[in-house]
Amino acid sequence: MNSSCPSVCICIPTYNAEVTIKETLVSALAQDYPNFTIRIFDNASTDRTLEIIESFQDERISIFRSDRNIGAIANFDRCISVVEGTYTEMFHADEVYEPDMVSRQVVAMEARPEAGAAFTEAYLIDSASRVFGETTVAKYIGAERGTVAVRSYEELLPAIYRAGNFLLCSGALVRTKIYQEEIVRWRGDMFSSSCDLDVWLRILEQHSVLFVLDKLMRTRTSRTQASYTEIKRNTARADMFLVLDHYLDKPRSQRALTASDIAGYAAMQRMDRARRAMNLYLLGRKQEAVPLLNENLGFGIVSYAFRSKRGLLTLLLTVYLRSMIALGADRLGKKLMQFADQKVHR
Repeated sequence: MNSSCPSVCICIPTYNAEVTIKETLVSALAQDYPNFTIRIFDNASTDRTLEIIESFQDERISIFRSDRNIGAIANFDRCISVVEGTYTEMFHADEVYEPDMVSRQVVAMEARPEAGAAFTEAYLIDSASRVFGETTVAKYIGAERGTVAVRSYEELLPAIYRAGNFLLCSGALVRTKIYQEEIVRWRGDMFSSSCDLDVWLRILEQHSVLFVLDKLMRTRTSRTQASYTEIKRNTARADMFLVLDHYLDKPRSQRALTASDIAGYAAMQRMDRARRAMNLYLLGRKQEAVPLLNENLGFGIVSYAFRSKRGLLTLLLTVYLRSMIALGADRLGKKLMQFADQKVHR
């Protein structure tokens, strides 16, 4: 370990991760950065997670156990409350990290002291760790792949209101002082599962953030994941809108966003209503879907259908569902919905 380099504390919250934790830890320990430690915060796992972790005999690993499940967000709070060092990096227990990820992020952050956090691009992998896609952060922020891009609140906020939360929580490198003095906790009581987006926006209010625009990790996205299953059956408004509504009320945000950005935000919400209506329809609760579909219908949905794939899908899904409900063709409607279901939730 080279103490002349800024120290990095890699935090890995875990809960029943026996299937993936070994691969994650192998990639974490393989980082070529010379000065890092790993702190694992286990949230009362009931499977072999701890047994697998304990099989790694490496002095860089420390394990913090909880005798009861305190919930995922409180476990994240526990991470940032006890970390030490110059930088803190969150690794998820089901993802894989390239050996030069930490070193490249630290180099970028050391060269840009105004930046509070560093994000990256990722490959998308399935439950068998097979690559099937990649993120498109560079496209969203208008930058070139292979570069390091720095963005301020005013520069990044419009992209988030047009595209949603494309900032990867896993693999985000943050100055430890910011976590402990400015963030303090993840506000899950306000923003539920999207409290990570609130953290990034709070950082952006005081600092710029940077992006190392190479695929330096592999993030697991699978139709078998609990998070995917939860989204698939969810009929409530997406938690992300709790965050975006909150920041939309701020004068600084209103100055940063154009009419086009607000129209993009409205389009995202129409897509969300179509998704919820589809889930309600498939659950046999079609009368609850009708108000959502009616709210979608209007000039905005037609105009956005010609601007993006998302806009066109929203229009087609809304019109299709409304027609099937009006005709009472539930059996045919549900059968044909399987294709649309895959498109919306992929």
